[in-house]
Amino acid sequence: MVTNALSPLRVIGALHDLVDPEGVVAAMSSGVGSINDNVGGRWEIDRASSEALNQMMKGFAIRKGNGRTYIAMSTGWVRTEMGGNGAAPLDIETSAHAIAETLIARSGAGGVHFVDFRNQPLAW
Repeated sequence: MVTNALSPLRVIGALHDLVDPEGVVAAMSSGVGSINDNVGGRWEIDRASSEALNQMMKGFAIRKGNGRTYIAMSTGWVRTEMGGNGAAPLDIETSAHAIAETLIARSGAGGVHFVDFRNQPLAW
């Protein structure tokens, strides 16, 4: 919870005023952070920490309500030591490039969004 939820929001809170009024404030979340899409159970602790991040990000954005774009972003299943070197379909470069493109595309949109690395909305 500290690593996945509380710490990102503390950093966002500390640096928020440095972001351009039409800029993007984003946090790396996970698709497992969708309460709506939890149909199979499993990974409850990981799910709970991602759900907590999403909830805090949405609450922070609503409270600030200042025109910036706020994004909770699912990076996709990426081949890393943690993500499964062989099983994950995405390499780091593909995910990182798509994340950057999504942040650029959402810049200036305003509001708070839960999206994946392909800029597709996810259910909260």
